[in-house]
Amino acid sequence: LVGASGAIYGVLLLFAVFFPYSVIFVFGIIPVRAPILIIIYALIELYSQVFGRGGNVAHLTHLSGLVFAYLYCRIRMRINPFEVFRRTL
Repeated sequence: LVGASGAIYGVLLLFAVFFPYSVIFVFGIIPVRAPILIIIYALIELYSQVFGRGGNVAHLTHLSGLVFAYLYCRIRMRINPFEVFRRTL
């Protein structure tokens, strides 16, 4: 596991948990709510990890950052991100 990208993914998940109604503009024109964007990012990373061709991107690090942020929410903060996402979708 290398780089800070895993931490960035963790911060993205925490942002979506604390501000679930925030709208992020993809490419500056497509409005997407934060939890939906995090789910899309997670699915892209999972797909790239399973079916990727082994480029210089550590997809497992990104997924690990998401898992660590989820565990931090559950254990330390006693917040269930899936429940927050379910209520806001």
